[in-house]
Amino acid sequence: MALRLLLRQDSSVPGGGHALLYLQGASRAPADARLVIRRLAPEAWLGPAGWQQTRAEVTVEGPERAEGAAVLKLGPAVVDRIAPWTKVEVTLPSLNESQVMVWPTLEQSPGGGAGAGLVAFGGRRPPGRQEPRLVQPEPPAPEPEPPPPPAPAPAPVLAADPPPVPPPRKRKRRAWPWVLLALLLAIAGLGVWQWQTGEPERLLCQWGVPEMGILTCEKPVVDACPATLPLDQRSDCYLKSLDAAALFALAEQLGVSGRPGERDLAWTLFAALEDRGYAPATFELGLCYDPLLPQGCSLQPRLAANARQALEHYTRADVAGAAEAKARIGALCGWLNGQTDLAAQAAKLEFCK
Repeated sequence: MALRLLLRQDSSVPGGGHALLYLQGASRAPADARLVIRRLAPEAWLGPAGWQQTRAEVTVEGPERAEGAAVLKLGPAVVDRIAPWTKVEVTLPSLNESQVMVWPTLEQSPGGGAGAGLVAFGGRRPPGRQEPRLVQPEPPAPEPEPPPPPAPAPAPVLAADPPPVPPPRKRKRRAWPWVLLALLLAIAGLGVWQWQTGEPERLLCQWGVPEMGILTCEKPVVDACPATLPLDQRSDCYLKSLDAAALFALAEQLGVSGRPGERDLAWTLFAALEDRGYAPATFELGLCYDPLLPQGCSLQPRLAANARQALEHYTRADVAGAAEAKARIGALCGWLNGQTDLAAQAAKLEFCK
């Protein structure tokens, strides 16, 4: 199974600015927490001080193990510097693996909190006023009591036979320590099974066990549209039951899945989102035609390079509000200046003004 990166908001850290990067399908855990994050348009690398024009590495927290996969924790130095819907390439140097992904919408950290107030008297609290204590007079010492008279001598008692000693009662063996030990061993085995395979959590979710604030059962977005439906019926089902953001994420997953027919289904969803005026989908179609970005498309295998088609989609995305579209139009127009064929000159006259 190929490496698949999944990015989520870290709900355990209040105030935003933190995210969790799941390494799904990794054959082994990364040796360290180094990342190389490259923005595709305009091209730049994320470094400790922000975006720069040379390759750089950032170090995050981790790796840890959660939900059956290795997890890296991203802080504000990464989350606050990447805008939503930015196309980036994330590389793990220790695994020699990389993946192109669209950065999701994450809650960023606040701008900073107000400072605490100062304390008077040079950082020390003024001493409290001490009230004088009243000194109570000591009570007079009690007079010593006379010693008690001597007790009379006890009367002589005739020795009697000692009472019979009952035999010791047999001690019953208690079973609860063994039951407790067996329960602890069962819980430990279940924890190891969950950590290695994640099967207990999956089975509990399938059986409909309530969450109770501990177990989180996520429903896939394709539950309402079974995979057994024909492709045209599946696309109609997705378009009716999902919003634009969920459709875009699903189309990206289908485009790189490699299963028969799902690439065509992803293309259908991208085209439908473009007709609805959804800027990220229109920009994605431009990436699929862009001759300067052979690896920047979610459709695998990607479409044939066509500068005119790429400029047409970039122009529509710019009108729809995609911030990255202008940079891609400028890059393609600069590339067309060096081309001499008639198709390139026609595309330049039509879109490069």
